[in-house]
This record gives sequence, C-alpha cells and structure tokens, in this order.
Amino acid sequence: MKKNIAIIGMTGNFKSAVASVLASKLEMMTFDCEAYIAYNYCLSAETLIGKAGINYYKKQVSKAVSDTEDLHNVIFFSADLTLLSHADLKKLQENCYVIFLYADTKVVLSKYSKIRPMSHSLTEETLDSLNVQSQKRYLPYCDFSLEIKKQSVNSAVESILEYLSAC
Repeated sequence: MKKNIAIIGMTGNFKSAVASVLASKLEMMTFDCEAYIAYNYCLSAETLIGKAGINYYKKQVSKAVSDTEDLHNVIFFSADLTLLSHADLKKLQENCYVIFLYADTKVVLSKYSKIRPMSHSLTEETLDSLNVQSQKRYLPYCDFSLEIKKQSVNSAVESILEYLSAC
C-alpha cells in the first residue's frame, strides 16, 4: 500500500480544498507544494519565477515531489504555476496514490473567479490550452481521476474516499 496521496491538476480545480477536507477525514497532513517553495525562499511563487525563472521554479517543484519519498501519511498537492514533469509524475506514482482533478475550462473560470481573482496573464485561451496539456500529461500517471463539475468539495472527497477504500 502506498503511504501518501497526491492531488494533481491545474489551477482552479480545488486541489487545496479537496486535500484539506480529505486530510481531515483520513487524519493525514497536507503538503502544499507551492507554499513549501514559497516558505523555503520567503518569496511568492510568482516572485521566485520573476527573479530566478520558470526553469528554476520547476527544479524546486521537482525537489518538493522528491521529498514525498521520505514522508508518510501526507496528502501532497501540486503547484498551480507549472505542469509537473513526467519524471515528477513517475516519482509521485511510486510514493503516492495519484488523484487527478480536472474540469472544463468554463467550469474552472466560474469556480476560480469566486475564490480569488485570476492572474491577469491567465486568459481563457491560455487556461484552455493548459487544461488540454494537463489532461494529456496527467491521465496516464494517475490512479484515479475525477472531473470536477458542479459537485461540491465534499462530494469530490467522498468519491476519492470510495476509490481509496477499494484499494
């Protein structure tokens, strides 16, 4: 049995909310990849990317993913600002049940705008492209995928719990 859970997906798919509720129900801790990197550098992800570049940020994401190897009883959730590499996805697959959350771009836009304002550089066209890329990249590596539609965070968590109980 794998010792951790990884929640992956693109921005606006409620990864952090699902991870938080799931962690509470399973008495696990959460590992927010983006917050972990920001804490280590005392910079927001956007500022770190601005100062050091996207490739440096991706290396930090890879380090955070590698840390899952040493963790137990943790729900890792991926950073929003970059897609995970194939190597990162393979590493997560080794150490975690990989849960992929995805949604239609219009659903993401409607939900995300209620939580926090979208980045000014993240247009519907860009988000749609990222959505397609993330599904192509992530689906082959996930143990379970869940399309987020109009369901609540709690119903998404219940679906994940049903999957995990069958494992």
